Amino acid sequence: MSGLSIRSATPHDVDTLLSLLALHPWPGRPVRGVSEGARLEYRQNAYRSYAPVFGSVPYVDGWVGLQGETARGFMVLLNDMTDSITGDPQSQILDFAVPDDACLDALLDKALPEARRKSADYVVVELGVDDPEAERLQRHGFIHESTRIARRMTCEPSDEVRRSMEAYRVRPGNASDLMFVTWLSTVSSQNLAPAGRTADSLTVRTRFVDCYLNSNVTGADDVKTLICERLSDDEQVGYLLLKFMTDEVTGEKLGYCYDIAVKPEDWGSGVSQYLSHAGEKLFADLGVHVCIGDISAANPRPLIWATRHLGYDIESRKWARRLS
Repeated sequence: MSGLSIRSATPHDVDTLLSLLALHPWPGRPVRGVSEGARLEYRQNAYRSYAPVFGSVPYVDGWVGLQGETARGFMVLLNDMTDSITGDPQSQILDFAVPDDACLDALLDKALPEARRKSADYVVVELGVDDPEAERLQRHGFIHESTRIARRMTCEPSDEVRRSMEAYRVRPGNASDLMFVTWLSTVSSQNLAPAGRTADSLTVRTRFVDCYLNSNVTGADDVKTLICERLSDDEQVGYLLLKFMTDEVTGEKLGYCYDIAVKPEDWGSGVSQYLSHAGEKLFADLGVHVCIGDISAANPRPLIWATRHLGYDIESRKWARRLS
């Protein structure tokens, strides 16, 4: 694109950003009951709040791509963020709209060095399942690192869950489960880091154990643990770590499956389905009706299991680029 220039966004750019936002695809989230129009309206309202801080606070940066005096594209970057699994410092491209690769190139030439300057090791962006911008980002070094799934819960046990109830029980976790959760998370954490991340399994395991300790030692209200035991010998065979989130558009409380793990010798016995059912019932009892989760692109097995056997839908995909 000849004559393209990039400048930092200012509070006076709010109308420009609102008009460009409408050109970007905003797929609905049917599991949550959120339409395309509702997502766009929410984001436009958010920018009416964000725009006044452009250029005055370090955690939000924005740029506008101009051809002459005409705005053709924009990009907004959120800084000082942390990945919930690996603990990596990162920045997130909150939104962008570009007409072509040249504009994307120019905006990334501003955003990536700024993210690095603010100590980010990665830049991430969340896109819809079939967002055409994914192909462009891949050409700029972004890789698919995780998939977000969602399900509206029914709480009716499947036949497989009913069979598992004959051989297993699920109970709330407690402080005495620490050694088991620590050991099993060591096994499972090898496959849980988002694809392309360099965090070792010990780092990932530590974050899961911290989540468990928060739920069962400090009694935090926003995290819960469930433990599955074999009835024949009371041996622990699996755990489920749950958190709570809020849908940004509707304000509805969401359940979040932070980690689920089953001893390899008990795979195929319905333990995962039983734990998931118990988690859904716990959420429902607390007035939560939608459960979401993130699955590493490096480990496709759980995604196949969740979509084929648990009724989850793929909602979005996260893309990331490591900053050298």
